Amino acid sequence: MNRMLRSVARWAGVWTGQASFNETATALMRNEICPIFEGRAVSMDFEVYEPAGMQLVYGVRTVLAPDLDGSLKTLSFSTRFGLVQLEQTPDDEDVLALTGVTDEGVKLTVTMLPQDRDHMQLSAIWRPVGAGAASEEVQGVNGLLRRVTIWKPGAPMPDVARR
Repeated sequence: MNRMLRSVARWAGVWTGQASFNETATALMRNEICPIFEGRAVSMDFEVYEPAGMQLVYGVRTVLAPDLDGSLKTLSFSTRFGLVQLEQTPDDEDVLALTGVTDEGVKLTVTMLPQDRDHMQLSAIWRPVGAGAASEEVQGVNGLLRRVTIWKPGAPMPDVARR
């Protein structure tokens, strides 16, 4: 199995947190990671909601798997861009960096960087092909996500559950 795919599989779980959308608006981000096909691939469901969590702004369903040459690729469906294929790009060994171009000519880059066992930095940036990084056409979402834990009987009840 691909080393990076093994790393991503260890990130299995649900991750949530506050995010900034286009560097100005606040959003709620959620990412669910699940190994599938006996560990030969990983499913990721990525969502960005308006702050109250009642309206989906952007959603992606992805399968990440090694290609025949061993490189990681995704087949993704995005509510914003439709069907997108992303490829792993060289980066630090602990970072999953993916990039690709949509049918509409938009370059999409996704980066996942675990901070520790329970925190992950996730960013998704898109811009028209040819637009520079400082272009006003650059858009994206960036946030620090925390692994969701399950409440266990005997632990203090969260305030929201007591109402």
